[in-house]
Amino acid sequence: MIKKSDLLQHIEQMPEQIQLETLIDRLIFIEKLNKRISIADQGETITNEQLDHEIEKW
Repeated sequence: MIKKSDLLQHIEQMPEQIQLETLIDRLIFIEKLNKRISIADQGETITNEQLDHEIEKW
């Protein structure tokens, strides 16, 4: 979920004219980024070594 104040701040930084699809894509990206930052702030991360091990499984 995104706060209204954050939403307005991001919209103010966008061009005067923007395609609706582009706006939606950017807002979804912002929401996902904020969620991941929150998860990282809670310490729910993995080490580089763990990441390397996971990549090797691919």
